[in-house]
Amino acid sequence: IPDEKAVDGSALHRWVESNKIYASGLIVSAYIEQYSHWNAMESLSSLLKKHNIPGLYG
Repeated sequence: IPDEKAVDGSALHRWVESNKIYASGLIVSAYIEQYSHWNAMESLSSLLKKHNIPGLYG
């Protein structure tokens, strides 16, 4: 997950499109805890926990 607090010269969020997550849950077939995107600041798991969104995988 990219830095949620990063803003550009116009004070617009640089990497995120909304102030909140609108999904009520997330289900994926596979999940890897070690993220590797060059712009990642935190894992998907930590973002879901921070916003109290349940997630399932498998």
